Order: sequence, then structure tokens, then C-alpha cells
Amino acid sequence: MSNRPWRTSHLVSIGRVNPASQNRALWWDGDKTVMAGSETTIRCFYDKNRFAYAEKYWCAGESRRTCDVLGDTRGFIKEKYATLLTLKDNAFGTLFITLQQPSLEDSGTYWCGIERPYADIMTSMKLKVKEEPVSSPFITFLNEPDNTCGGKSVTVQCKSAKGFNIKYVWYKKSESTAVTILQSANLRFDCEVLPQTQEYYCEASNLESKEASHIVTAVVLTPSKENCVYLLVVNGK
Repeated sequence: MSNRPWRTSHLVSIGRVNPASQNRALWWDGDKTVMAGSETTIRCFYDKNRFAYAEKYWCAGESRRTCDVLGDTRGFIKEKYATLLTLKDNAFGTLFITLQQPSLEDSGTYWCGIERPYADIMTSMKLKVKEEPVSSPFITFLNEPDNTCGGKSVTVQCKSAKGFNIKYVWYKKSESTAVTILQSANLRFDCEVLPQTQEYYCEASNLESKEASHIVTAVVLTPSKENCVYLLVVNGK
């Protein structure tokens, strides 16, 4: 297996049946949906009386005849997954396949296989990788908010505690709409950009969901392009 990137010819698939069946040769613990960037362990079960010491493998692809072998129990791991994939066979009926940091591209059909002299035994499962929904972003100050008293710049950061591949966008509110002002997690305030009191908010989003932050109000007490005095208020506090 370690020298072959894919499986060819005379392979057979064992379909799913009741796990309680005594005639069961090979089966999964079911299709899985996992979050991108997480860690998941998939269990492949086999008849320990017949296949405890047989070589086993895990491969990806719609067809069992040409699936791409990602790893096997001899120690082969495909280069792309060298630090992300492990296979452990306990020789008591369970092959543990652990995948770290799965990406959306890892969604698809996978096969657990047992090498046999004339026809490998294989069974398939579906893996769906989805992005973790973002949580409502919180606002933090990256430097002292007291700087606002002297008209110095203050930077606030928008951060979501949950989710991967997050995009942050800052908006400035007006009477009828919101205007995009920055596609970044950090927003810098200073006298030059604050001619008057303004309201802002941040939106965190990925392919799964989007959430908005509390309102950040820049209250301008003394307008000036250089020596203004302003106060930043988050959620009215």
C-alpha cells in the first residue's frame, strides 16, 4: 500500500448492515459532519476474529477502484497529511482514524479497506466539513482609551471567539444606512476622522454565519483636526 497512490481493480465493497450482525466484516460508525479546523476521530470496525492482523488503509474518492490512499497501518501517510493524519489499529476490532484541522476541501467520500489476497474488503462513508459559526464579536481597546482626552489616536479591535476563516468589516452608521469603511479587525480613531459624533459597528462573518458587534459611539466633545477631545463608548457604557 505505501507505494501506491490509489487502489485498482477487483475491489469489493461491504455495505452497511446492523452492527449486531455476527457476519459483519467491516463497517463505520456512521457518516460525520465536523467543524473546519477541529480534530475528529473516525472509527472503522472489523471482525477481529478474521482481520485483527490484516493490513488496513484509509482512502478518499467516489470510486473504490481509484480512491486515493491517504494512510495505512504500515505507517504510510500521504505527504499532504503528514502532520494531520494518524491511523491506529487496536487489533481488537477497531481502526481509529484521527484527522486534525480538516478543511472544507476535505469533504467527500472515504473508504476503510482491509487488504486481502484476491479482493480487498472496503466500505465507504461520507465526511462533511463545515465552518464553525462565528460568535458575536466583542470590542477591545488596543491602547489606552484615556488617549482620547488628549486627542491622540485609539485603536479598537473586533474579535469573534468562535469560528474559522473569519472576515471582519467595520461600518459607520448614518440615518438610513451603514457605510463600509474598513475591511479589517482593527479600527483606528483620531481627530482627523472624527469631525462629529459618529456610531460604528463591526461585522464578523464566514461561510457559515455572520454576527454584528455592539455599537461603538465616538462622542466628539471638542471638535478639532489636531487637538480634539472625544470619548469612545461601547454598548452605551
